[in-house]
Amino acid sequence: MSSGLPNSGKWPMGKKDTKLADDAAKVQWFRFMEVDKYVASGHKLYRSSAPNYKGKDEDQEMTVSRAAFLKKTGIDCLISFNHVKYSAKEEGYLKAAGITYLWLQVPDFQPSSEKQVDEAYRMYKKHKATLVHCGFGWGRTGTAICALQLFCEKGANPPEKLWGEVDGGDQVETKEQIAMLVDLKKKLIAGTVKN
Repeated sequence: MSSGLPNSGKWPMGKKDTKLADDAAKVQWFRFMEVDKYVASGHKLYRSSAPNYKGKDEDQEMTVSRAAFLKKTGIDCLISFNHVKYSAKEEGYLKAAGITYLWLQVPDFQPSSEKQVDEAYRMYKKHKATLVHCGFGWGRTGTAICALQLFCEKGANPPEKLWGEVDGGDQVETKEQIAMLVDLKKKLIAGTVKN
């Protein structure tokens, strides 16, 4: 089973744990990895595609086995930036596994708002291990991951050269997503956004 990473060999910022990625792919969590740079001490951070992602946000499907994989990995919080919310039944699978769910709706290729990433950061800090996903697992997920890192580092990191689609980067995709992060970084450095 493939880890779900593109053939280019480019890994977003995080641990290159192919066993974890392959185990995740067996239950259709693709591009699954732990983010190990610029995170809060005592709070693990993971990223992936939506479960069962096949090309559009509506493909996402939470199941008992997918929630069980997250629980086995130690994840106790899932933050979704997908345009589509999990159904009540799917939320029930997460709840039964002891996983808190936060849905922050963002259309594909759009930036999240400052309010959304602030809410995500506050939720992340309340949990031991958080998974962030959108659809594919790059643009909106990368923007959210980068924002969480900026909050953790008070705007000092990650460096802007690691925000985009480069080896070891966060996989932020659009100019609008970058612009939101630049603004957030300035505010964090100036102390006008509290973290």
